[in-house]
Amino acid sequence: MKLLKFWDKNPALLYGLALLLGTLFVLQSPLALLPFLLLLSKKHVVKATILFILPIAYLYHFYTFPPSKDVVTGNFHIQSVRDSRGFTKGWNYRGVLKTEEGRIHCNIHSKIRYPANRAYKITGITYSQNGRFYSLKAFKWEPIEKSFSLAEIRYHAKKWVGSYIQRHIKQRRSAHFLTGMVTGALEDRIMLQEFGNLGLSHIMAISGFHFALLTLAFHLILRLFLPYKVEAVLLIVLLTTYLLFIGDSPSIQRAWIVAMIFLLGQLCERPPQALNSLGFAVLLAILLNPLSATTLSFQLSFLATAGILLLYNPMNRLLQLWIPKFSTKEVVEHPLLWQHGYLAATLFRDVLALTVAVHLALLPLLLYYFHTFPLSSLFYNLFFPFCSSIALFLFLLGVATGGLLHPINSWYCEKLLMLTESPPILLKTVYVENIPSMVIVVYITALCVVGMIRGSKTETNPTFT
Repeated sequence: MKLLKFWDKNPALLYGLALLLGTLFVLQSPLALLPFLLLLSKKHVVKATILFILPIAYLYHFYTFPPSKDVVTGNFHIQSVRDSRGFTKGWNYRGVLKTEEGRIHCNIHSKIRYPANRAYKITGITYSQNGRFYSLKAFKWEPIEKSFSLAEIRYHAKKWVGSYIQRHIKQRRSAHFLTGMVTGALEDRIMLQEFGNLGLSHIMAISGFHFALLTLAFHLILRLFLPYKVEAVLLIVLLTTYLLFIGDSPSIQRAWIVAMIFLLGQLCERPPQALNSLGFAVLLAILLNPLSATTLSFQLSFLATAGILLLYNPMNRLLQLWIPKFSTKEVVEHPLLWQHGYLAATLFRDVLALTVAVHLALLPLLLYYFHTFPLSSLFYNLFFPFCSSIALFLFLLGVATGGLLHPINSWYCEKLLMLTESPPILLKTVYVENIPSMVIVVYITALCVVGMIRGSKTETNPTFT
């Protein structure tokens, strides 16, 4: 009964999940049918069923999945271009090849630099990656007249930002760190390994995390000078510009859609519900690119967000058994020093609840794909993301003040990175050889059901937070 009420309250989330599970059922695993059965409430059964089976017709009509070493010809629409270093020097192009049979999402490596400001008619040989994404060995590029792509502008914009940071941030590691934070492209492999050892790779990945950090940084700066509606309009412009700058990865798309829903709701003075916003973001992202549902970045981004929205409240209530929550009246009756201590304890409880909620949601998927989980991440994720947001905030303030704060930020980043270069606390890494897919599906489904039932409860007593 509680689950049915939850779906009635969050129909957009139900429809987004139905489309997501239908896509995973077609592209990844028939086990996606099992959690779909929980969506079949009487009120929404027809719409949910239609959305679940929609990917079958959608993928059949718009996409094709040729076998490896098949020769294909089509128009290649470039989405991004990156330098390729090491043994395979050249350039890597990512985009969509549109053939007569359908679309193929693929990567192409080329030793010749082709401008990424247009589409090309390409003939090449396919090499399948998991049967959904492909690498293409192209041997014929023909530019298509009157075509256009933002990829070339995006490439040069990221190069310019990286060059700006290198000029103004004197410490090399600090400059690499900030470049990765702003552009999502960290080229320091040693730093990447250090972050991976501590379970902090998400900070440097092109993900919704640093999109959210940038949103927060813009918000904190703009709210000092502008009314909230003017700030909302300017944020829409800035975040859309950043989306065009960084590219349309699945997790970035989701973060941008959720931000747009929130800001538009703020303009209309109708604050949207977070879970419905997430459902709508998933729905739109999969309609734009159904193959994104099978990518690790999409799955981790969606699960992390769902974990926060569904599990944070239950975990916070559980942690209140250890760090109790008092009403405002009870707090003000204590001495000032006690009040400050309580504020610090409350902040620690909230951050710990957030960290545990995210890790509960992501742990099985991380073990399934990587077979390892660094226990250090439970500790470092309590504070390192917040400290990283300060670095990003200082960088934006530095740009706004003509570089005055860049030396301070350079020093700050250097001290922050010492924690990853020489970790004061380094816990063991859990290794799991293999986890059956059924275990993953059952675990995530059960966790979501618990979150839907327990997480929707609201506090009724006035409290001091």
